[in-house]
Amino acid sequence: MYKMIHTHYVNLKVSRTAADEVIRAAYRVLLKKYHPDIHPDNPDNARIMQIINESYKVFIDPVKKN
Repeated sequence: MYKMIHTHYVNLKVSRTAADEVIRAAYRVLLKKYHPDIHPDNPDNARIMQIINESYKVFIDPVKKN
């Protein structure tokens, strides 16, 4: 089960030095793995996707990222 961890890096499973392309790729992998429309059989997927989306929003905003 995917649990919310304290950092956005851990939520997206990337290192602190990851390039934007790596972060984007990691987000897409997690999106395919946990999206509730793709895998409706797991009720936790909606919560997991909310965590993943919040972390990704931080990374795409240059102000929040730094």
